[in-house]
Amino acid sequence: MKKTQKIVWAVLTALAFTTQTSQAQSIADGTRYLEQEQYKNARKTFQELFEKAQTAENAYHLGHFYLKIEIPDSANIYFEKGIAADAKYPLNYVGRGTVKYIKKDKSGAKADFDEALNMSKRKNAEVMHRIGEAYITYDQKDPSAAIDILNGNKTNKQKGAKDLAPQDAEIALTLGDAFLERNDMNKIVDNNNDGGNAASNYQRAIGINPKLAKAYIKKGNIMVRARNYKKALEDYKKGIEADPTYSPAYRYTGELYAKYGMYKEASQYYEDYMKRSDGSVEGQYRYAQFLFQVNEYAKALSVLKNLDGKVNTPNYWRLRFYCAYETKDFANATKDQAKFWSLAPVEKVIPSDYEYTGRLSIATGGDTLKAIENLHKVTELDSTKTGLYRELYTMFYTARKYKGAAEEMKLFISKTKRPTANDYLSLGMAHYFDKDYVPADSAFATTNRLQETALGMFYRGRSSDRLDKDTKAGLAKPHWERFIEIADAKKDIEKIAEAYYGLARIAAAKNDLVKVEEFAKKSLEASPDYAPAKNMLEKIAELKKSEKKK
Repeated sequence: MKKTQKIVWAVLTALAFTTQTSQAQSIADGTRYLEQEQYKNARKTFQELFEKAQTAENAYHLGHFYLKIEIPDSANIYFEKGIAADAKYPLNYVGRGTVKYIKKDKSGAKADFDEALNMSKRKNAEVMHRIGEAYITYDQKDPSAAIDILNGNKTNKQKGAKDLAPQDAEIALTLGDAFLERNDMNKIVDNNNDGGNAASNYQRAIGINPKLAKAYIKKGNIMVRARNYKKALEDYKKGIEADPTYSPAYRYTGELYAKYGMYKEASQYYEDYMKRSDGSVEGQYRYAQFLFQVNEYAKALSVLKNLDGKVNTPNYWRLRFYCAYETKDFANATKDQAKFWSLAPVEKVIPSDYEYTGRLSIATGGDTLKAIENLHKVTELDSTKTGLYRELYTMFYTARKYKGAAEEMKLFISKTKRPTANDYLSLGMAHYFDKDYVPADSAFATTNRLQETALGMFYRGRSSDRLDKDTKAGLAKPHWERFIEIADAKKDIEKIAEAYYGLARIAAAKNDLVKVEEFAKKSLEASPDYAPAKNMLEKIAELKKSEKKK
C-alpha cells in the first residue's frame, strides 16, 4: 500500500511539475512572441492561457500584452480580474497603476505601486522592474523615479531591482533606458554621466547574456542619437549576429538605412523583418510606417486600406491621411483627416498634423486663413520648421498677395538666427510690390549691407526713387550709379537702361539738360528699344527745335 502511495505521489508530483513547466513555457512563449513583435501569436498565447486558467498570473500577462500594444483600457480589465483572483499577487497592482499613470493619475498610480512594493516587501525584482518601466515608457516620464527603483536609492538605503537580481539582463536594459531618457530630457542630476551610464548598462546586459540581440540594438540607438550612423549600423548588425531570430533587429536596420537614403538596402532588411512577422495588425501598421518613411506612399496606403475595419486609432487615420495627401488623393485625404481629428486627443497631436492639415487646405482651395493658422502652429511647436514661413511667402508672392508675403517673410526673419541677404531681398520685394516703400527701402539697405548684389542695389534704387516724389533730393542717385558699376552688361540690359533713365530724371529735376541727354543716350545704348529714354530724347529734341525758332 505504501509502495502504491509512493508511486501515485511520484506521478502526481511529476504531473504538477509538468503542468507548471508547460505553463511557464507558455508564458515564456508569449513573452518571446511579444519581444519578436509577433503580436497576433502573443495575443493568442496569453488569451489561451487565461481562458484555460483565470489565475492572477495569467491575467497579469494578458493585461501586460495590452499595455504593450497601447490599449490600456483592455489591459485594466485583466489587471482587475487578476486582483479579484488573488488580491496578494502584486504585479496586477503594478499593471493597474501603470494604466493610471498613462491616464495621468499620478497619485493613483503611486498608490498602486506602493501597494505592490509593500505587498512584496520590496523584495520582488520583477515588481520593481515593471514599476521602473512604467515611469519611462509613457507620457509624463519620470526617469529619476525609474532610476531610484531600478538602481536603488543609496540616500534612503533602499535596494533596487538591480540589487535583487544582478544577473537579470532585462533589468539592466531598462535601467539603461532610464538613464538615456533622463539624458535626453536634460535632467542630469549631481553631474551624473547619464548617457555613459546608459551605455554601460546595455554593455552589462550583453555581459550577462551575449546572445541578447536587444541589448546591441539599444547600444545602436545611442549612436543614432549621436548621429554616428556607421557605429549604430555596426551595433545593429551585431544584434542580428547574436540572435538572427530577433526580428526587430531587421526593422531597426532597415529604418537606419532609410535615414541614409539607402532605400534599396532599407527595403531588403524590412522585408526580412516582415518575413518573420505573424501578419498581425501591429506588424502591418509598422510596415506601412516604414513605406511612408521611404516615400512609398501608394504602397503604404494599400497596406493601410487592408487594415480597414481592423484598427481605428488616431495613429492609423493619421498615416492614411498623410499617405492620401502625398498621393494627391485629396478627396480621401479630407475624409481621413476628419476621422483623425475626431479621434486624436489634444495631447497626442504633433506638429506634422497641423502641417498636413494646412497643406491640404491650401491644395483644395479651403480656408486660407485657417491653413496659415495651422502652419504657424507647426513653427510654434517645432522651431526647426521655420522654412514653412518661406513657403507661405512664396505662395502669397506668387499669388501677388504682397502684404501677406511680407508678413510671412518678417516672421521667417524674426525666427531665424542668421537671416541672409536674400531673405531681406525677398522681404524688400514684397514690400516694394505692395507699394510700401519705406520698409522696402530699409530691407534693401540691409540686403546690400549683408551682401552687395546687383539686384539688391537695383531695387534699392527703385525704392529710393519712389520715396523721392519729385526726384529733386536725388535719393536714388548713389544706388543707380553703384548698380551700373556692378551690373552684368549682358544680362542686366533692361535694368541698366532703367538705371540710366533714373539718373536722367534726377538730372532733369536739376535742369541739367546736358546730363539728361547724356544719361538718356546711355540708357538707349544699353537697350535701344527702351521707350522712356526714347521719349525723353524726343522731348529734348523738340525743346531744342523750339529754342532755335526763338
